[in-house]
Amino acid sequence: MDLELELKKWGEKALTEVTIFHAETADRFFSGTIKDTPVKTGLLKGNWMPSRGKPRFGELKGFDKTGARRLARVQNVIVSMFGSEANKKKSQSLYMTNSLDYAIRAEKKGWEDQRGRGPYNMVAKNFHRTKNMIRARRLG
Repeated sequence: MDLELELKKWGEKALTEVTIFHAETADRFFSGTIKDTPVKTGLLKGNWMPSRGKPRFGELKGFDKTGARRLARVQNVIVSMFGSEANKKKSQSLYMTNSLDYAIRAEKKGWEDQRGRGPYNMVAKNFHRTKNMIRARRLG
């Protein structure tokens, strides 16, 4: 096989593998954070806002005790980012925000009325899980 053609095929395969890994990493981090968010009313879990290109801020009005609507949104954002050849070639960042004033308290301290439960570390825990996933993939 011609070396140029072989290098081109290798490059295409490597790009596909990197794209798939990027999508899997984003999905694991975002979905894990949503799933690990504590539920009292579902408002905190329902206010995770995944986006691409720029972060979204504000408060969503809906409650989402199971996280199903937010998890579906994560999938939509990931597909919009990685689902087409044109988007795969664009360099954009992925974001996930939660603008509720008590999101940081839940992350770092937990709930005062639940006898010391928490901190929940939903973001920190999933950051470390994702970092370990990347490290394992790199070393494996």
